Amino acid sequence: MRSVRQFGILRVPARAILLGVFLSALLLACGGGGNGHGDGGDAGDGDGGGGDGQARWVKPDGYASVTFFVDDTANQTYAGGALEWKGSFVYDDKTNILTFDASWGAEQGPYPPLYDDGPISQGGHEMPGAVAGDHIFSAEVYVKASGSGDQEFQYGVINEFDNWIWEGPNGKFVLPRDSTERIAAPGYFIHAFGTYDLIVKLDTSKLNSGFLPFDPAVDKIYLKGTMNSWDRRQLLDNGQKGDQAAGDGIYTYHHAENLGPHDGMLYAGQHVQFVFLIGDLEYKRGDALSDGVSASTNCAGPTDFTESPVFLEPESRGKIKNTTVIVCEGGGAVSLSSVVPGSGPPEGGTAVSVYGSGFAAGARVSFDGVEASGVVLKSATQIDCVTPAHAAGPVTVRVTNLDGSFAELASGFSFGSGEVPEILFVEPGMGPTAGGTQVRLTGRRFAQGATVSFGTAAATNVSFVSPVEITCSTPPHAAGKVGVTVTNPGNLSATFPDGFEYVEGGVLRIERVSPPSGSTKGGDTVTVLGSGFASGAQVEFGGSPATSVVFQNAGSIQCVTPAHAEGPVAVRVVNPTLQEATLPNGFTYQKPQVDWAILQYPLTLALTAGEASPPIFCRVYEAGVTEGVGPGAGILAQVGFGPAGSDPAGGAWSFGDMSFNGGCGDCGNNDEYQGSITIASAGPYDYACRFSLDNGDTWVVADGNGTTDGYSSADAGKATVEAAGAFRVRSVQPAAGSILGGTPITVSGDGFEDGAAVQLDGQALSTTFVDTHTLRATTPAHAAGRVTVSVKNPNDDTAELANAFSYVLRLSAGRPVIDGAIDTAAGTDWAAPFMASENPTGSNWGENFADQLFVAFDDTNLYLGIVGKVEPANALIAYLDVDYGTQSGVRDANTLFDNDGALDNAISSICNATAPGFGSEFVAGSKGMASVEGGLVADAGLRRIAAPAAPGDFWWEEGAIVKAGSGAVEIALPWQKLLGGPLPAGGRQLALFVRLLNQDGQYRSNDTLPLDSTDTGGSSGQSCSVSQVFVFEAR
Repeated sequence: MRSVRQFGILRVPARAILLGVFLSALLLACGGGGNGHGDGGDAGDGDGGGGDGQARWVKPDGYASVTFFVDDTANQTYAGGALEWKGSFVYDDKTNILTFDASWGAEQGPYPPLYDDGPISQGGHEMPGAVAGDHIFSAEVYVKASGSGDQEFQYGVINEFDNWIWEGPNGKFVLPRDSTERIAAPGYFIHAFGTYDLIVKLDTSKLNSGFLPFDPAVDKIYLKGTMNSWDRRQLLDNGQKGDQAAGDGIYTYHHAENLGPHDGMLYAGQHVQFVFLIGDLEYKRGDALSDGVSASTNCAGPTDFTESPVFLEPESRGKIKNTTVIVCEGGGAVSLSSVVPGSGPPEGGTAVSVYGSGFAAGARVSFDGVEASGVVLKSATQIDCVTPAHAAGPVTVRVTNLDGSFAELASGFSFGSGEVPEILFVEPGMGPTAGGTQVRLTGRRFAQGATVSFGTAAATNVSFVSPVEITCSTPPHAAGKVGVTVTNPGNLSATFPDGFEYVEGGVLRIERVSPPSGSTKGGDTVTVLGSGFASGAQVEFGGSPATSVVFQNAGSIQCVTPAHAEGPVAVRVVNPTLQEATLPNGFTYQKPQVDWAILQYPLTLALTAGEASPPIFCRVYEAGVTEGVGPGAGILAQVGFGPAGSDPAGGAWSFGDMSFNGGCGDCGNNDEYQGSITIASAGPYDYACRFSLDNGDTWVVADGNGTTDGYSSADAGKATVEAAGAFRVRSVQPAAGSILGGTPITVSGDGFEDGAAVQLDGQALSTTFVDTHTLRATTPAHAAGRVTVSVKNPNDDTAELANAFSYVLRLSAGRPVIDGAIDTAAGTDWAAPFMASENPTGSNWGENFADQLFVAFDDTNLYLGIVGKVEPANALIAYLDVDYGTQSGVRDANTLFDNDGALDNAISSICNATAPGFGSEFVAGSKGMASVEGGLVADAGLRRIAAPAAPGDFWWEEGAIVKAGSGAVEIALPWQKLLGGPLPAGGRQLALFVRLLNQDGQYRSNDTLPLDSTDTGGSSGQSCSVSQVFVFEAR
């Protein structure tokens, strides 16, 4: 079991350090060596062969046992089950048996989880001699030794996020031939956090030539390394979070501003390996590349960063090399990891053991500069001493060798009682001098009754939320930076230096504009996101004032862009107090183009040379233009054709004007135009429509897949032109049917002979010959999508019509039972072919998961089925686009702020849909596995989030059914609600994606439906970039 994350934060209990007790037990259990064969132990020591009858497992006869541990006493950030022992083996948790696997379980495992609940013989999971609750996580497993020779096992450790935390070469143990003894695999000590910081930069002007050209608008930069458990962090060239200047092409990682739940500051001598990523491609050519890479550390002082050499060092398996920097290398000869016990009375006299490395004879130990007494060098890694008297509070412990080399451990010992707190984040980090800013402190070991101060002034409204979170309000203070201090009862405190900056007035800042581009004609509605906005603020784009400015809250302003020349412009916000902020290149003006268009119908034509085609229909959307009654002003529409595979912009195409179709009953916010083509010569042709907003100066060409992904000949209309009387396929009716098959179709054309066979996508069907112009058949089952229909006469002559039939997710029989359970075997619920997507990676949120997505429809409803589950504080959310490709609807859920209801709060999330053409009009889901059947409840249902609903006021829609069971959520959504009427005969293209979010939408798991490899989960401030959506046709 992995630890469950609620609200995206790992909840870790604070317990006492019992390292000395554990080490004594460990030495006994391992026969004193700690890295070889033990003495076998007694019958009840964990082999499961006897004892008190509480043993979880029994070691099979003829098997050896292997023990392993991870010591987290220094930092105490992990919980039981959060760590896994990953190696050249796979693990069966039912039998506790480990089996050698040179492929490391194809990197997927399963691997043994490590617990802190006591030995197996006492009902726990740990090795013999383990002590429950001591922050030392261990396992004892059973292994069948080879009868042909010794076996070497290699291993390391991963955390609950599947991130590799082992530092240095892989661990190894050897299992002798035919062994049945206990083997102690060398354990892993998680080093105590240090006090040093790190900055790593990548100058994209100096990239290796293999990674050029570099486009900052497309190529995202990430960094991962041992300093953050190889957790990928996106870097932005925006002048924030350690980045010195926005737009200079230098991407910066500042360690102090990228700490995760198990990360801390760095210690002297620490080897930090790291790798940059450009997009999803690691910055490597075999080994990591160092072109353009630099690093600096603050060994000389908290704010005094000096450059450190970057070199290549072998990774844990020794196969390739990673870029590496040694933190404060001069101070690395000696290191400190922990002091046990970690606290004692102010009067001194506490016997302690100081652990680390590099200790030498004659070494001295001091506590805040006061020398300890009774110093005894036990080994190069342990010194015993007695604490001096000292005032209550945490102090720095220092070990100094006779040669002057030394190491320090900040807050390594506390005089007093209780635990020393640690502050990791102060959010926000800036506020007005008047005080009153609501601040959230996250860290470790906070205690009930703790106080908070900013500088020397006490905070107000201090609320202890948990051992890792405190909220408070800032007191008034003069302008400038101040330290933030948390003091636990017993006068144990920690200070975050310069953790908060007081400024005159509010903190005004622009983060981004959504969407980030628009027409040179202006008139685009955008949202400016940031902080410190005030009611009455004005917005400018390239010096021109925006119109219809609506102050939504301190972090959001909505407005309409003014007209401007093509290119990027600065965006400026000015508060009524004249305080202002500017975002350089915050918005890009583009030549006026329609927002979206599509070749609607038909997608194939069979024509006789010189014959006018039947009407060809195309649709177009332009915000603020096509929503009204009648043709939108300023739109020019044309339809044209050219030789198959040719470019519509070339001279081979012929275009003619189209007319507005006022009879379209299901066009919604789109306008529909119709026209005809006449092709004089036989042959294969492509046809498409095009639209202009500037009287033909700029055209957007639309194919059958819409303009979202540009024009492609493969998606263009296909016209087959024959001479009069030629053998051909003209049409198929109906033009769509269920993926389950069973749809009777009529194929029309010319020159059919008795015995002719209809083929769908190359599969021959049982065919009924009606006459030379008509054949009938029934469709077989087939995956969703458009297929070619062909007819083969008895003489083997073949005629075909490309993309003439669409397989869709239509139900051909009864609907699925909406009961919160998905059964693909019964034949009365979901059929297996309706599974649209699967997430095979597994969840990093423990009992919360979203594994499979099912999609189907009939004439009444759209049906969704999600194999998944969430705990009460989390939600399963499906964002739905009912007119995919038009780019209408909500793309960035960061712009939403409705918190009137639990589901609404989760919908207003960090998800930003970057998939081209996607914009969500509706969201359906369940918070905490809540259900609703047609009515309105806060925790489940259907919400309209796009206009006419508002970002801060979603519409709760009646009629939807959301049914949650023990491991699934099923949803039925009426077309009447989604489309305002029945499903149109011409069909509709839709798209959706599903995310597992916490109840306020600010944290997400790695579960993505459809599978989105770019989104691996994250927390507040880490935007959920949705690049994959499930697109389907309903007709």
